[in-house]
Amino acid sequence: MRLLLLWDVDNTLVTTSDFDRAVYLDIVRALLGVEDPVVPPPGGGLPESRMMVELLMANGADGRLAEHLAPSALGRFRRALTPEAVRDHGALLPGAKESLTEFSRMRGVTMSVATGNLRTVAEAKLAAFGLDTMVDLAIGGFGEGAGDKTRIVETARLRAGPNPEEPHPAHLTVLVGDALSDAEASSVSAVLGVASGRASTRELSEAGATRVIEDLRDIDAVVASVFGAMSDVSPRAHTEMMGRTS
Repeated sequence: MRLLLLWDVDNTLVTTSDFDRAVYLDIVRALLGVEDPVVPPPGGGLPESRMMVELLMANGADGRLAEHLAPSALGRFRRALTPEAVRDHGALLPGAKESLTEFSRMRGVTMSVATGNLRTVAEAKLAAFGLDTMVDLAIGGFGEGAGDKTRIVETARLRAGPNPEEPHPAHLTVLVGDALSDAEASSVSAVLGVASGRASTRELSEAGATRVIEDLRDIDAVVASVFGAMSDVSPRAHTEMMGRTS
């Protein structure tokens, strides 16, 4: 019995919103020739593969053209989001590294990510701040072709399961994330909502988060909330797990 602890990346562990936005605008200028491009409102939690299509459509491309240009746009985005660029233009959120460090010391806990980022982009954002070696990226869920965060979590559970047909149990999975789309993934895992993004604690709770905290600064509170979320979903699993992690 192991706890699968999945971390969202953007606005949960790191923040790169301004840099991401600048890269999006450069991509639109390059591919569509739009002098004054716009970016759809942030905070929707869309996977990047879908976000890029929405971005191109918001700047005049019809659906067919947007789908055609999306692979080129995503390639440009991957190339721009290097660890060095993220380190220069982004920031590690308070408590993020300390939280991962604390859970990495626990027996019976496996950590990975469930993020709308493309895999190479997620790797770059984590590597920029020394977080990439603290999670098992081989079993993560990423934004390539995924429909929503629930599907991304399901993919991570499948990759972490004992065989390709048997996913890691939902009651032994906790997602930590800041977006409403993270909270809505409570149908396939426990969710610890973190109000470090654009959603408030109330909004995260109303969207379905199992438990909610303000941020990751208080490491004891983060640990208690992760295991508390699992307890809310499965008290028996929580009791057994606590014996294995101590």
